[in-house]
Amino acid sequence: MTASRILMLSDGTAGYTNGQLIILLADLTLSQVRDLRAAGISTKPDPEHTQALGILIRELGPRPLQPMVEQFWNRLAQDAPTAGPPPELEIKIRPVP
Repeated sequence: MTASRILMLSDGTAGYTNGQLIILLADLTLSQVRDLRAAGISTKPDPEHTQALGILIRELGPRPLQPMVEQFWNRLAQDAPTAGPPPELEIKIRPVP
């Protein structure tokens, strides 16, 4: 199990209980979004909770997944000399209609 996954567990693993790390990250991000909006720096039309989720997913999502993308790419492109470097993983959220 990866360190990222262990830190996110809500069963008390690694000293965190009831999703404390998730709560801390979510609350901090939402607070920062609100502060940036109040200061007029962030003017996105999305609801603040949607903007905060987007930030969390964009920032945290690729970290555990990019190494896997690179390993897949290296295996799949090993016989393709013109394949180039591995693609960069981009993760974003899309509201459900």
